[in-house]
Amino acid sequence: CDKYGLYVVDEANIESHGMGYGAESLAKNPLFLDAHLDRTKRMYERDKNHPSVIIWSLGNEAGNGPNFEATYDWLKKADPTRPVQYERAIQERNTDIFCPMYVRVWDMVKYAESNPTRPLIQCEYSHAMGNSNGDFFKYWDAIRKYPALQGGFIWEWVEHGLLADVPGKTGETYWGYGGNFEPKGTPHDGNFCCDGLVAADRKPNPGLNEVKKEYQNIWVKRNENGAFSVYNENFFVPLDYVDGVVEQVVDGIPSPRTYQMTGLEKVGPLESMPLPLRGFLNRANIPADKEIMYNFRFTLKEDTPWGPKGHVVAWEQFLVSAGEAGYKPTTQLSDLIVPKVDFWRAPIDNDRGNKFENRHGIWRSTPEGVKADLSFANGIVKLDFKKPENMIDPPRIGTRFTIPAEYDQVEYYGRGPDENHWDRKEGSPVGRYKTTVDEMFVDYSVPCENGYRTDVRWVAFRNKEGNGFLFCSMPTAEDMKARGQVKGKLDLGTIAFSASRYSRDGIEKAAHSYQLTKQNEIYVNIDLGQMGVGGDDSWGAQTHDEFRFKGTKYSLQYRVIPLTSKDDPAALAF
Repeated sequence: CDKYGLYVVDEANIESHGMGYGAESLAKNPLFLDAHLDRTKRMYERDKNHPSVIIWSLGNEAGNGPNFEATYDWLKKADPTRPVQYERAIQERNTDIFCPMYVRVWDMVKYAESNPTRPLIQCEYSHAMGNSNGDFFKYWDAIRKYPALQGGFIWEWVEHGLLADVPGKTGETYWGYGGNFEPKGTPHDGNFCCDGLVAADRKPNPGLNEVKKEYQNIWVKRNENGAFSVYNENFFVPLDYVDGVVEQVVDGIPSPRTYQMTGLEKVGPLESMPLPLRGFLNRANIPADKEIMYNFRFTLKEDTPWGPKGHVVAWEQFLVSAGEAGYKPTTQLSDLIVPKVDFWRAPIDNDRGNKFENRHGIWRSTPEGVKADLSFANGIVKLDFKKPENMIDPPRIGTRFTIPAEYDQVEYYGRGPDENHWDRKEGSPVGRYKTTVDEMFVDYSVPCENGYRTDVRWVAFRNKEGNGFLFCSMPTAEDMKARGQVKGKLDLGTIAFSASRYSRDGIEKAAHSYQLTKQNEIYVNIDLGQMGVGGDDSWGAQTHDEFRFKGTKYSLQYRVIPLTSKDDPAALAF
């Protein structure tokens, strides 16, 4: 403490205290040179003998200037064996790595194609706030393509909500955040501390499935001739630590036919091995209307400190036959199923951050000038949609209705088992899954759109006795031929759905899930789809265009079939 006052320096958060990156930054203030150097020297002495430390960091978000140049120079002299990185140096001399935060995929590609001398590793990216981590696969497609792109660090791993008592309810708790603890009028950042891949209690959020998929180090590839090979993306170890199996899956159900991979221990780092599957890949005795997939799964051979024997470390799924669609007559259920057009979703954190409601708010109802012809006859729901070219795209295109609360047992054939979205579904294999309406609810820190499933062939809602309703997609022959061909696209001719005991209005008004009230009915959406969730950041970035309904014409068609306890939904679907 001197005539300049008492400074408490948290270099990771200086910008939020108004010091900025300009001339006022402590990085440029000679009074703080010794403080900068002392911090770096103590870090070095503490960690210099740890073999897992491979890069030194000077910090981040603290501006740049002579003080950080001095810390860089000191580290390079003390330890010339390790690289040094600093985020705010950008591409100045005092960083060996270009380590920005929240750079968009297309800008990463531009950098990689500019013949750079330093690798790009994002110190923060794919902001995991609430229902997020969309378009994550696009980052890793680029990273795997360009050697100059070497990965990144997701912000962040765990949410920092604090356990608090529900007001007026003894023994009930919730995860609180900014505004729940301070006196009224105290500045706070709301739920911005709740931006992790796992919740405060370490329960995984659905986005973690996508991350695990893209981070796997074993891949199966299929060439133009239909032959398969396994690729070991590990840099140092062979595939002697895993077992590999191939399953034949028919309409979402694994058949008895499996293939045990042999010779994996011979696949060295960055090597490939062909898989002799030609005799295995056939559809003998499988009817033409059945959809056939092959699931490749790699599991740990033995227990490890981080995972038990049998833990799945990598998987791939390939559609080899989409089958043939053929429809049976159905009976209309207009007395219980009354669909209405729906173009809205309860905003997620990324929506709120990018002023989604200001742009898309007209879609809370059907805007003037929009054609939305909805019919329901002979068990078939059909929606023909058309909008003016200059009108903002709708958040979703679909139908919404209620069903009695007793029909809460859910079975479906689509992507799962957890929530997935148009731009966050690569980590969710297509399969036949069972769940309940309550289990589908995802308890994000602020209630929002949740529980969605995409690329759905059919979904059934039943009561405890097994009676209920079946909703089936109606793909054309052309849809079936093109299904599953393009990564990141909605499979043609499929539907998407969600189901909840909570009203949308209640979700939008609630700040915490304990403020939601279960209704005596289930709110169901059967959709063509909804826009992706995004996640490049949560304070302005919008969903990428390819995961939005940017066209002017769309159509949705599905069938409604009554179910009894004896019915197999798959047998009735096509």
